[in-house]
Amino acid sequence: MGLWKTIVGPVLNEAKDQVVNTLGGGPSRNTIIVVCDGGTAETAAENIVHYLDAQGQDACLMKAGHYYKHRQELVNNRVVIIGHHDLAKEQLANVNIWTSDPACSRFGLICGTSYKKCVLRAVRKALSEGKKDRKAFARYYQEKMSEYADFAELYAVPRTCEARKEIRESQYDLLWTIFANEVLPRFLGRERETPSGQDGGPGSPPGPAEDKSGRLLEQFLREAPRALCVTGESLRQLYERQLVFTAPSSARCEEGEGKTLLERGGWRISQDPARDRFCLQERGAGRCVTGTAERILSPVLAGIHAQAQIRRMKETGRLDYGIVFCGGGAKGAFQLGVWKWLEEHGGTERFTGVSGASVGAMNTLLFARGDYERAEQVWLGMRQEDLLRRNAQLAKNLEACLPGAPEHPDLLEIADALLGDFQENAGLFSKEALERIIRENISLDRLRNKLAYVSLSAFKAPGRQKIEGLSSIFAAEYAFLDAWSPDPMEYVIRRVLASAALPGAYTPESVDGVLCIDGGVLDNSPYTPLVQAGYRKILIVHLTPRKPDRGDAADVKALEDVPALGQNGAELWHVWPSAGLGGTLEIDPALTRQRIDAGYAAASESLKNFG
Repeated sequence: MGLWKTIVGPVLNEAKDQVVNTLGGGPSRNTIIVVCDGGTAETAAENIVHYLDAQGQDACLMKAGHYYKHRQELVNNRVVIIGHHDLAKEQLANVNIWTSDPACSRFGLICGTSYKKCVLRAVRKALSEGKKDRKAFARYYQEKMSEYADFAELYAVPRTCEARKEIRESQYDLLWTIFANEVLPRFLGRERETPSGQDGGPGSPPGPAEDKSGRLLEQFLREAPRALCVTGESLRQLYERQLVFTAPSSARCEEGEGKTLLERGGWRISQDPARDRFCLQERGAGRCVTGTAERILSPVLAGIHAQAQIRRMKETGRLDYGIVFCGGGAKGAFQLGVWKWLEEHGGTERFTGVSGASVGAMNTLLFARGDYERAEQVWLGMRQEDLLRRNAQLAKNLEACLPGAPEHPDLLEIADALLGDFQENAGLFSKEALERIIRENISLDRLRNKLAYVSLSAFKAPGRQKIEGLSSIFAAEYAFLDAWSPDPMEYVIRRVLASAALPGAYTPESVDGVLCIDGGVLDNSPYTPLVQAGYRKILIVHLTPRKPDRGDAADVKALEDVPALGQNGAELWHVWPSAGLGGTLEIDPALTRQRIDAGYAAASESLKNFG
């Protein structure tokens, strides 16, 4: 299967000089992969590895070509990419651009971070306007190196911008210095875990939850106060929604308690830093819910960004055509055939709204990317063993709780061990392959040109009502795929995985602090958010044959069930398979090809007059 090859600088110890492993024994998931994407970045890349090694982090240096070839095996590793060629340029679209000093971008220094990835890129043409810009850069370089004089001396980074060096090498000298001192502590903090029951201590890097909370709060304070779409009515609706997921015994906030972050129409969002919680309350009415930043602030930001996108599309006349991908597991390949037919008969660019449930959520991402050939390769590359690989955590927990005499297991002990971590144990199969597919096929730039949603089935808080059917256990949610969130890659991935969490097969996902499973449980044809947004022609692609004598409304909600906003004039079009498509978890390349061809044939028959 090939070899892991590493580039190891002279600064590394002898053990790291010998790191050449087979794929089966390659870098562990705790190893940080430092990818060098250009010769002038090589010294800086070696310095990053050396620095990480000195910080007690296991690090491995790799060329861009080797990383790109084996990136699927590295999906669970944290990665730092430094360079200026295609890989770095491409990956900047999948991270948040980090800035602490506007001068960085002026002098062509770009740094982007996400949950598991950091990209460092130097743009030489930013300093190509002549001696004036280069002199300004040299002054800035010297100022920053003076600020980090001890660091520069320890790692032999030149204190001044040397005239004999290529300008881009000096850019990388400065870029990796800023990265190591200002960006890396936060980047590492997102993954660092503290032993149960222990605090990190003063000065320790923030953990994932703390870091996410801080970034959410920062963006909320920047955007929410000036957002006209945040009204007293929208906050009331958020309160009603959160009430469904909040146990009756949850702590309440007192009138006027905490620091006010936002106030609209008698409703107030406040923060209590001492208890790390946020409160949404109606003044003088005693109605309130409390929760984390993810529970209270994240939905407000998603609403702001969705409304802004709807407004942009309306202003440019692109709020006409929407497409909905229903759920159905491996049968989702049928939807690619419909996509292919649309591509050949008028194009798919007109479909600016897209929504999906379950496997349709994954197809929503692929469709938003707009690359049919790539989507087809993804589907043809799926194998049964990838989707049905056992959930190792479930097996470990079973083994751990079985007594010494397996023929006499303590069933109560087993049940307690499994239910103790429901989110880890509620699925037979691993989502690793599915997550890899999703992670590798997100294009945030393309997603920002669509209005994309996925449906979720969210667990309601116990004790709110009697258990009478699925609707008393779950609430239907429609999650906007917010490519403007503080950490858009992880935001989108978690929601797509949640929508695709087939009950029993895959574990639930936490979305905005609420546990969610397969969106198809409650709404397998989620056109509601597109109708609400104002779309007038909506194509629904089903994965089960049309039921006889039921009309085109079979298996979908009646349009009258959609809230009044944006309802008038919407047309629903359907594409149904003419026959069954096989098992939900049954997949191989030949069957995938048959399903794609079936989708193409069904579209040819059903969409003759669509448009």
